[in-house]
Order: sequence, then C-alpha cells, then structure tokens
Amino acid sequence: MNSMKNIIVWGTGAVLRRYYKILDEFNILYFIDKDIKKQGTFLNEIQIRSPQDLNHQECCYIILMTDYYMEILESIKEMDIPEDKIIPYIYIGNILEYTVETKRGVMFLSDWVSMNDKKIMLISHSLERTGAPLALLNLAIILKRMGYSVLMTGFGTGSLIEELENNNIDYIEDTSLYYQNSRYLHLVSNFEFVVVNTRVLENVVSTISRNGGCVLWWIHESEEFYTKNHFESYKNVYVYGVGKRAMDCFNKYYPKIVINELLYSVQDFYKEIEGDKGEKLIIAVIGMIQFRKGLDVLAEALGKLSRNELCKIKLLVIGKLIDSERTYWESVKERIPDSLEFYFLGELAYKKIQEVYKIIDLLIVPSRDDPMPIVVTEAMMHCVSCAVSNNVGQKTFIEQGKNGFVFYNAGELAELISWGIANRGKLDNIGKNSREIYINNFSMSRMQDDLEKIIPYITGEGGSSNG
Repeated sequence: MNSMKNIIVWGTGAVLRRYYKILDEFNILYFIDKDIKKQGTFLNEIQIRSPQDLNHQECCYIILMTDYYMEILESIKEMDIPEDKIIPYIYIGNILEYTVETKRGVMFLSDWVSMNDKKIMLISHSLERTGAPLALLNLAIILKRMGYSVLMTGFGTGSLIEELENNNIDYIEDTSLYYQNSRYLHLVSNFEFVVVNTRVLENVVSTISRNGGCVLWWIHESEEFYTKNHFESYKNVYVYGVGKRAMDCFNKYYPKIVINELLYSVQDFYKEIEGDKGEKLIIAVIGMIQFRKGLDVLAEALGKLSRNELCKIKLLVIGKLIDSERTYWESVKERIPDSLEFYFLGELAYKKIQEVYKIIDLLIVPSRDDPMPIVVTEAMMHCVSCAVSNNVGQKTFIEQGKNGFVFYNAGELAELISWGIANRGKLDNIGKNSREIYINNFSMSRMQDDLEKIIPYITGEGGSSNG
C-alpha cells in the first residue's frame, strides 16, 4: 500500500464507531487511546497503544477521531509533531477522496463529476424515510427523468438508502464531514446548482453560497425548527417553500429574503383495490409520536364521544416513538377511553403503511404545527378521507365536507368523528374527491412542470438571487 496512506488514529470511542467507514481509504498502523484498559488490546485486529508510543514519523497523518480533539491538540503541542500532520476528524474531508455509491459501483466524486454533465446535487439533513428526505428523493427522480445527472447526499445514513438504490440515484452516504472542506466545495462548484433541503441546513447554504455555488434552498419546517439567529441575505440563493404555512414561517424569521412556492410531489402508488374495513369505523393517526403532532387533542376529542359511539370505532396509531416522547405518549394513552378498540403499531415499513391506507376510513391529523405533512398527501393519493387541524398546510386545498375536513379544536374533531360513524359511506366519496387535490398539486407531473420553469430561472436565465 502507498505509504502516503499510512495513518495513526487517536480515539476508539463513539466517533470512531460512527465514522469508521471513512477510514477505508487509509492503512491504519495502530490506534492511540488514553484509556489504560484499552492499551495493548486490539480493535479490528489493529493494536491500541498509549499516547507515549506514538511515533509520527511512521505515518502521513494522525487522525483525531474524538470530539475532544481541541484538548488533544493542546496536549501534543510539545511532541514535536508537524501541525499539518494532525487532522481532527471534522476536517478529514481535506485529505480524503470523496466516494459516490452508484449502480456501477463505488467511484471517486472527482471521477463522477468529470463523467457527468447537467449535474445537480441534492443535500438532505437526513437519509431517514421521513417527510422532507422523501420529498427530496421524489425531486431527484423527476430531475433524472428530465435528463439531469443527480447526486444525493445526506448528513448520516438511514432507511432511505434502499430507495435511492432502487431508483438508481447516485449518492454519498454521509456528507457531514465534507461540505465545509475546500476540495469538496471546489467539486460542488461544477454542478448546475445544489438543492439544500430544510431550514436546519442553513450553515450548508451559507458555506456553498460564500464559495460561489448556486443554491435552491427548499423549506419544509414548522416554527419549532427556527431560531432568532439568522443571516439577512445570501448570494446566489433561491428560496422555495412547500406551501403558504412554510413560507409565512420562513418570512417571520427572514423578512428580507424572498421565498416562492414549490410544493413537493409524491409517487402515485394508488390501485383501486378495496381493503377489508370491517364493521367498525377505522380511524388512524400516522406520524412521529410527539407533542407537535397533537395526539392529546385526538384523545380529548375521543373523550367527548358516547360509549355507544366509541364501540363503533377502531383507532390505529402508527409512528416512531423516541425515548424523549415516552412520557407524553403515556399521558395520551391514559386519556384514551377504555371502551375504544385501540392499537399502537409503532413504526411501520412503507409497504405496510400502504396496506393500511386500503383499510382506514379516516386519517386524522391533529397537529399543532405541520406545514405540509406527506402522510396527508399520500392518504389523499390513496383516496382516503382526511380530517386535518387548521394548523396543517393542506387545509388550503380542502373544501369542507367535499374533499376533506378541517377542524379547529377537540370539540369540532369529536363532531367530525360522530358524523363519520353515522355517514361512513359518504367518507368513501370524500376520499375519492381528495385524490384530485393530490393530482392537481402534488403529482410528479405537476412538479416537473414547475421545475421546467424554475431551473432556467435559478441557473441564470430568469433574474437575480436573494442577497
């Protein structure tokens, strides 16, 4: 192996476990760790040594794989090691060749850039299969159909990787250690533009913008994801939001930056196959289990129904429950009436959720703040009636009682559920009408039409940017 690839790695804890894969390009001579219990043992058949055993002349770099790298830098000042040899892991992108996973196998990003034209990069805060990353995946699929070379990246890894591979989308699994490095930014400058997904990646937008890149910044978030610390403007940045609620929230914190609308799209998986709904009215809540999603509002509404009405309902709650929300969830369950048939199904694979759409009568979204939840759009695509709170973005498309329902409080939601029990047959027609909301606003063809207008604008043919 090339001796220039020889490295010594300082740190054998959580950071190393998370980012071990990025060291594949190097030959690890040995690890360094201050923990006496670890010294002399082996990790992946590589010895762990004490700091006193470090010999920098054996390697080209010493990689600090720990969040305490500042302390280590201070402690090794007297070891007579050249500063350019010591690389904290957050700057490892300055010495790495970035690799892209493709259908053809793994290749260096520099080779990918030279082999492709009409290049667009999409950067997500996550590669989990949640709303915003899923919206970005569907955007990638459309851009490929339009003839662009698409590269998707995320901060970390997740369940969306499988769908990227199934759709032949090239990707970098974890870009979190790269985006701020000069070599990476130089390669990014070769792209037509970069789509940065979500407000939480403002630092990525700022970094790419400062280095001359062109950015489409796509905003999805509710107000809880904002802080008062923000920039007033950016150069070469074009901001779009997924509907009026997301746009209004953005302008509250960024009043001097223009934001336009770009709704996401959802692939059409609908098939006219009737599921077995049984005798009871089946209502469902699908999404993360958290206070923002307002499950307590639903529990309050159910508490207002008569025992006779409750016996005619089956409730399904589907979604990921994280430890920090367990206390909230327990308080919600305590308020759900005992006479109600109720199932908590937890987090389900997407194919399972599509099966659920076939059997439910009414999707309920009691959120306190939800700019444009994908679950509502998917339900409408599957011809499922939806009842959403006035804090949900899709309310702007709903005509009350014709293609869905909007409620303002637990009392109104209780009345809607009572009506649904007595008018279950009418819910089917309302669900079929709601599919028109999907077709007109969230279909893949609608988004392609929008992109055909937006792309010439942000690539220089249609005006100036913010800033």
